[in-house]
Amino acid sequence: VFDLLFKSLVGRARPLAMLRVLDVGGYAFPSGHAALTVFYIMMGYLIARRVRAWQLKVVVWVLAALMAVLIGVSRVYLGVHWPTDVLGGWVLASVWASLVIGITSLVDRLASEKHFAEKQVEQSLTQ
Repeated sequence: VFDLLFKSLVGRARPLAMLRVLDVGGYAFPSGHAALTVFYIMMGYLIARRVRAWQLKVVVWVLAALMAVLIGVSRVYLGVHWPTDVLGGWVLASVWASLVIGITSLVDRLASEKHFAEKQVEQSLTQ
């Protein structure tokens, strides 16, 4: 949804039709496919949160980043986006992911503090 809003605000044309492998319409900036790579980044984040071994966390993050890069490169290779369109999509995805990760981290911290406070009250009542 946000990528469509930005596309209509910016109104940047796609590369010339003769340079494209695919025939697509609409505006180019930001790349919606690049913005949707936030899915892989968020999946990497959610999986890495649950994994204990740091080596496995690295593998998860590398795979998530690799998917995002491959999707972005494919958009340029197919001639449907300029490289800056893809970068714009990644920035949009990064902002969205940062907000979600920040909010979930805050909620987790507050829930942990609440649980700790409830335990303290429970312990003081049983003494």
